[in-house]
Amino acid sequence: MIPLHLEIVYMLIGIPSLIFYTIVIASLLKKSNKEHFGLAFYRIFAAICVFDCLRYIVDTVTYRLCMCPEFRFIYEKIQPSAFTTSLYFTSYFFGFCQIFGQTLITVNRFSAVVFPLKHRKFWSKYYRHSIFLTVLLGFAFSWHILFSNGRFNRHDIEGTDQFFFTFMFDEMNIWIIGKPMEFNSILSALVNLSNSSIQFSLHTATIIILIRQRKGIQDTSAGPRPKVELNLFVLSLAMFVIGLSNGLYQVVVTVLLYMDSPFIVPFLDYYFLAADLTSLSPPYLLMLVSSVARSTFIETVRCCRKKNEVLLFMSSNSHSS
Repeated sequence: MIPLHLEIVYMLIGIPSLIFYTIVIASLLKKSNKEHFGLAFYRIFAAICVFDCLRYIVDTVTYRLCMCPEFRFIYEKIQPSAFTTSLYFTSYFFGFCQIFGQTLITVNRFSAVVFPLKHRKFWSKYYRHSIFLTVLLGFAFSWHILFSNGRFNRHDIEGTDQFFFTFMFDEMNIWIIGKPMEFNSILSALVNLSNSSIQFSLHTATIIILIRQRKGIQDTSAGPRPKVELNLFVLSLAMFVIGLSNGLYQVVVTVLLYMDSPFIVPFLDYYFLAADLTSLSPPYLLMLVSSVARSTFIETVRCCRKKNEVLLFMSSNSHSS
């Protein structure tokens, strides 16, 4: 069960971040901003932002709101159906898309450092294909969930008339897959471990190459690497570190859960918050490393305000007339 005050804390962080995310995505994809955000990196980053937002919404509806008794009225009449199965599927699908998207960004930053002359030409031509491949991989690792049955189980709170729900799924055998719960746990762990290993290796190699290039520049007349490329690498590295920290947090929670340790309680209280911070942090990181992104965001907000003021002025005039 999640108490109402904790759910309010989640929403106070999540809802403004989701709105902020939406503005950032719109700014990145706006045609008039293509001069500033024309790099393939920003297109891939925008795709990851979309995956983050959708997963946040799905996970909130599927796993969190149902555990708060005050929101029980939403789930009372929901029966096992294609809707509940789709919730279960999309949660894993967007999660895998996030993971593979993060690896794609890491590869993008690695190629920018190792192959600077061919990097922009290659990615400007194939970034759409790479995003499609990310979506395809996400589906390839989650398609089997479409054959399972999800449902919301009711749990009565002893001594009160209140109750809450938890999302569960039937332990049915799926062809080749077997039992989905065991398979999904192992699959998620393997996908996270393999992608984290790839990202760690590429980030480490990129840092080593940058250090060597910096030393080489001091000995030659070659110019320094463009600042924007370095900033985007820092962004990619920060996203990896935050994601890795959340992964380690989940490992600690899992170990404490199996040990039946009393220390699990404070960790569980902030389990969803840690996941939210991971999913909702990329736009804030972009604002930190990119002055162009900051100025574009401020300009977008100003334009929205001006449009609202014009609409209010026009509506007030129409009412007065």
